[in-house]
Amino acid sequence: MSQPVIAHKMEVIAIYPCPECGRDTPLAASAKREKAKCPGCGATFDIKPIDGSLYTILQDTFDQCMSLIPKPKPEPVRIPTFCFDIASPTNRFAYNRVIVLDDLLKSYSKDPLGADQDYKGKKYCFMGALDEIGIFESFVSASVTTASADFTVFCDFAQKNDNFSSLEEGDIVCVQGTYQGLLDPLNPAGGVFNHCTLLGFNGRTITEQSQCPNIALELKPKSSDNPYDIHIIFRNLS
Repeated sequence: MSQPVIAHKMEVIAIYPCPECGRDTPLAASAKREKAKCPGCGATFDIKPIDGSLYTILQDTFDQCMSLIPKPKPEPVRIPTFCFDIASPTNRFAYNRVIVLDDLLKSYSKDPLGADQDYKGKKYCFMGALDEIGIFESFVSASVTTASADFTVFCDFAQKNDNFSSLEEGDIVCVQGTYQGLLDPLNPAGGVFNHCTLLGFNGRTITEQSQCPNIALELKPKSSDNPYDIHIIFRNLS
């Protein structure tokens, strides 16, 4: 629940009796106002403005009172934290940087040629929901999609990982791979990564770091390899 809103300004209110019906007509005091309209009968009547020096004194007094009211403390910004069960030794974490898949879609939507130049041939670490997985002997391929399902990447894995057998559709995984470009240059809705490695599985968001014990590796937000406001933690299973 959000905090109650605190007043940021106080004004002098002048009350004028309507000459037609006698009803009080409240107005923000002004040294220039010359007309008022009754909220009861609708009559419009002339009024005498507040004396300018008196108005200034009253408004200054109100402003001083406002300065004494404690200002609300801003609520701390909560950075999303993801916890993964680690799937590969930390020495196999060998990517250029973390990337959010939605950024690929946005880049291709704005400038397809520029996006190719920026992303192709580079190795990235990314997260997403497992859409499907295919295992044939030592060959593994999988598709990973964004939460909005607007962008899907197809991943060819360099080698089979023992954890693949436990994965199911919808599981949140963390993968590294070399980006090869769009699956269809005319349809920026899917990309291809090869030489992929499963870095983490069983991904979930947490509110306290204590919910992710036995930390093996952290990708802290706004760091050299993670430019996003996202905290990614990999934990050992034992």
